[in-house]
Amino acid sequence: MRILTILILAALSFACDNSDSSNNKSNAETNKTASQQPEANSTNADKSNEDASSTNTSDDHSGHNHSVAEHSGEKYKEVDVQDNCSQPTVIEFFAYQCPHCYTLEEHVAKWKKQKDDSIKFIPVPTDLGREEFTKFVVTHHVAERLNVLDEIKPQLFAVLHEQKSINNILEIFTEAGVAEADAKAAFEDMETIKQDLVNGFETMRDYKITGVPALLVNYQYMINVTTAGGYDKVFDVVNETLDLPAKCKTFEAK
Repeated sequence: MRILTILILAALSFACDNSDSSNNKSNAETNKTASQQPEANSTNADKSNEDASSTNTSDDHSGHNHSVAEHSGEKYKEVDVQDNCSQPTVIEFFAYQCPHCYTLEEHVAKWKKQKDDSIKFIPVPTDLGREEFTKFVVTHHVAERLNVLDEIKPQLFAVLHEQKSINNILEIFTEAGVAEADAKAAFEDMETIKQDLVNGFETMRDYKITGVPALLVNYQYMINVTTAGGYDKVFDVVNETLDLPAKCKTFEAK
């Protein structure tokens, strides 16, 4: 177990070794089939029509699939509900290396501060099928379990988009108020980490997420930057759809 811990912590070095971290704040989504996680089977999802343009970022978009297509003019797309909800729910699908997700993040943070306490917010990260970014997803889940995601999430984005270096991942957890032993134990809990990865993948697969960032309201209304009309309008649409009828309240699994 001690050797495993050393290997995990060594792999979670976040020193940024990319020279180009400029970001083009275009109205676009990064289209990519959700990554296949441990013990989960990938599915062939229909590609959504999203408007995308090239941009520079620390990973230069290699591995991302972009499509250029006009949307129907609707601000959201209604999808098949596959989950029950006991309260209003907003799910954020995103990738830390995605420049469009980074641009949207300030709007996510602002909305979270203003939202009603009755609304449940669920961030679902993906590595977009690129193993070099899996450590960001793992760290996200660990931070969420330790209740310090609000402190850790901006730092993970900063590594890829602001040239921030993190030499010891445990340090940012201790700075957030987590005991080093607790953070270390959370990274050692491989079974829980694996289940977190599988759960995230299955949610993306079930709702055919082919582009990030995307927001799913009450497991029924799908929103992206293009359909909403811009980054600053995404959460206006989120709030509008929160007022619409929610089938998830009466959904029963077959």
